[in-house]
Amino acid sequence: EFRNYGIEDGLPSEEVRSITYDDRGNIWIATDHILCSFDVKKKVFTSFSTLEGVDDTMLSDIQDRDNRLLIRRLVGECLTDREADVIRCRYGLGGRAPQTQREVAKKYGISRSYVSRIEKKALEKLQQAMEGKVE
Repeated sequence: EFRNYGIEDGLPSEEVRSITYDDRGNIWIATDHILCSFDVKKKVFTSFSTLEGVDDTMLSDIQDRDNRLLIRRLVGECLTDREADVIRCRYGLGGRAPQTQREVAKKYGISRSYVSRIEKKALEKLQQAMEGKVE
């Protein structure tokens, strides 16, 4: 069942910056100044502000998590297999330690400058995808 929730239901603002969920299935919603959780079983919102002990960085941390998930998805969707692997190696995605261009070049048996070109092209594709300009 799909249902809309608004201020009249306890949502602190209708301007939502980020949405995520926790291990218990609760939904976390970040607005400009308030973080709230929505208990999906009880269908109740609980709001937290920085005055109530929510760390000032919590809202940006949630947005950063969402951006990391988006980037991981776009790496798989928008890049060739080689471009995706170069980006994963270079930036430590998927639990890997970040590698230098020389280390990646050695893995593929190519020059460091070629790794640099692959990386640059892949980053341009990801930037276009993040901006919604994917063709």
